[in-house]
Amino acid sequence: MMIVAEVFELNDDTVSPGLVGTLMFAALIVATVLLIRSMNRRMRNIDHLPREEDLLQEEWEAEQARKAGQP
Repeated sequence: MMIVAEVFELNDDTVSPGLVGTLMFAALIVATVLLIRSMNRRMRNIDHLPREEDLLQEEWEAEQARKAGQP
């Protein structure tokens, strides 16, 4: 190890992540973007809140049921 350290002077100015580090960082960014897109697509498919049209339809049906029950 001492031989490598003597041949290459390592300090904060000369040490960098290099090509491999840059490619790994880019791969992490791409994977994150793809995961976020997939999550958004799946979250859109979840029907956890009633839509306004459904609420209006239920109110109309309840009103029609009341009218039909009253002469």
